[in-house]
Amino acid sequence: MRAAGLPTIVVNTSFRLAPWADMLYAMDFNWWEAYHEELSEVFKGQRWGYVRAPQYGVTPTKDKIYPAGCGNSGSYAISLAVVTKPMRVILLGYDCQFTDGRKHWHPDHGGKMGNAASIKRWPYQFSLVAKYAQSHGVRVINCSRSTALECFERMTLDQALS
Repeated sequence: MRAAGLPTIVVNTSFRLAPWADMLYAMDFNWWEAYHEELSEVFKGQRWGYVRAPQYGVTPTKDKIYPAGCGNSGSYAISLAVVTKPMRVILLGYDCQFTDGRKHWHPDHGGKMGNAASIKRWPYQFSLVAKYAQSHGVRVINCSRSTALECFERMTLDQALS
């Protein structure tokens, strides 16, 4: 995305893969509490979250994005993208399944974080966001290599960028 010059939103700990991203979205206060020190060292983009966490530089989105109270960090990041009025949103890493027995591309979060405990609800939550994006004329393309989501158009990243 960086090479293509496209605005980029990272979700949760994916900031480690793209510390140059424009925005970061993380829903849970516990996540912000656990990662704020590392973020302050490497991430200079905007910080967005469902919760109020001004001490960590987070702009809250509660009551500003869809679907209120029925989402996860990934679905809310898409909703945040939609309200910026792009023509399309390209998803990477939205596999939403336990691939090779792993919950994340990184080790599990410590402390009180759920580590994808609500994954069974995600397809429904993403389907709501897919309808929301469509109603706003935003095309969402899932370029993840493997995914459990069936609510978004699928293609390779090369296809989406051409």
